[in-house]
Amino acid sequence: MTKHTARHLTAGAAMVAVPLAGMQLYLKHQAAVSAASPKPIEDSTDEALARLRNVDPKLIAYRETARFRAGVTGAKAVAVDSAGHTFVTGLNAIRIFGDGEARDITLSDTPNCLTVQDGSIFVGFKDHVEVFDLAGKRTAAWPTLPTGSLITGIAAGASDVYLADSGRRLVVHTDRSGKILGEIGKPDPSRGIPGILLPSPHLNVAFAADGTIWLNNAGRHRMENYSPDGTLERFWGADGMSVESFIGCCNPSDFALLGDGSFVTAEKGVFRVKHYLSDGRFDSFIAPPTAFAAEITGLKIAAAPDGRIVVLDRGDATVHVFAPSGSSR
Repeated sequence: MTKHTARHLTAGAAMVAVPLAGMQLYLKHQAAVSAASPKPIEDSTDEALARLRNVDPKLIAYRETARFRAGVTGAKAVAVDSAGHTFVTGLNAIRIFGDGEARDITLSDTPNCLTVQDGSIFVGFKDHVEVFDLAGKRTAAWPTLPTGSLITGIAAGASDVYLADSGRRLVVHTDRSGKILGEIGKPDPSRGIPGILLPSPHLNVAFAADGTIWLNNAGRHRMENYSPDGTLERFWGADGMSVESFIGCCNPSDFALLGDGSFVTAEKGVFRVKHYLSDGRFDSFIAPPTAFAAEITGLKIAAAPDGRIVVLDRGDATVHVFAPSGSSR
């Protein structure tokens, strides 16, 4: 693919290369539809909501294998490292589960997000990142981002780090020391980039195996893939009431990538977790709305290296673990 095209992946259809001019018209149309006809879940009837909450069991391909209390106040985020340890953030703390009893790392403030890579814990606070080792020692504090920043997601690689900035509606590209290398996702009609539409602060970012990144453009109800230089490579997703679509004002609210390039998405309003294939086609439910508390604040998700899906129910600070129904995990 050249820098003059982007691919739109439509559920049930093959990848289609779209010329830049056509892409721009399509994106302008989508933006107009989103602006003119929002479909907040609150406007749906009780009957419609009931249908969404009652998922056909045949569509559920995972089972819950574990559930435990995170034991933190104000649960915010969850991550899983390469060894399978689970990390949950809360009020001025990170709690780590694995290898026996849970242990805590005390922080000076409450983080919004975190990720763990090569033994380093990258912790995202409102406007800056701090890095800790697994023993809890702070090894770095990065410079503060510009006014208005709100870090809500982090993806860390061997040499590059990407910060999802919900406050400024973009992704910040840095090196491992926090030096800013670029910004991704800002509106740029000349490159077919409509910009990130974010009615609520639910922006996240993740690495793909090919070195590109994915982000959830929640207000546009879709997933977007960018190269490191900020080129929009492809996207998929649609607004709607069907099981394969994303409903409400702004979904998916969170996501994770699996090792095979497929996606796990979480939604708010009607709280559910779904699995999509690498080309954006809906595959199955991981967890229906009935798997979670009746009144919840939101879901955060992480993928374990063995394929299990870890879901944090922020409302009651409960961690749910799901595995494919046919697996022995």
